[in-house]
Amino acid sequence: MPLFRNTGSLARKATLLFGLAVLWGPVMGLSALPLTTIQRRSLNQGDVLTHLQRHEKGGTITVIGWIEAPPAQVWKALADTSFQKAIYPSVISSAVERVGSDGSEVQRAVFDFPWPFDDRWSLHRAVKSPSTCTLSWERVDGTLTGNSGSWTLYQSEDGKSTLLYYRVFFDPGLPLVPESLIQYGMRKEAPGIVTHLRRFLTNPTAEFRATPSEMNGSCAVERKI
Repeated sequence: MPLFRNTGSLARKATLLFGLAVLWGPVMGLSALPLTTIQRRSLNQGDVLTHLQRHEKGGTITVIGWIEAPPAQVWKALADTSFQKAIYPSVISSAVERVGSDGSEVQRAVFDFPWPFDDRWSLHRAVKSPSTCTLSWERVDGTLTGNSGSWTLYQSEDGKSTLLYYRVFFDPGLPLVPESLIQYGMRKEAPGIVTHLRRFLTNPTAEFRATPSEMNGSCAVERKI
């Protein structure tokens, strides 16, 4: 049964329509998932749209929200593992273990899980595609038995804001996943994908400001209404 973020009336309508679109549409970017007028209005008011599609083990989480920063800045924050701990409280550590001949990175991350669960770790191969504004990853190893997904960035018409589209298949690797952990993830962690990034970019660290972005081009345009 899909779970929807429960905020105001407009946001509830938006997440309901969003959830139906995710269930009916293919697993692709926003070009295959057109946003409705209600969804756009909800997003433009600062809401974060979240959706969970449950599987026998784990689930697919989708998160969409506007970031008031240009795509190059959002990309820099997401593509560099050294900033992950500063952005997301649930990330205990994140680092690149090795770089492949094709430029892909094998990254290792450790995640803080709420009591009484042990922390979980993931080894995954990340592929950065700044020309298409997409960063994707696939699990290689780890106590997280499912961790594969992608970030895709869409810029506003004036190029000053970024619509973040995040999609991940996630399985914590627990013999039994209690409903309380699922509710915690959808209530706290899923919208936090956007809200923590907003907070970081509003007041970035000196190291972040001094780091150049790999992204020089533009992303596909997503209109605000």
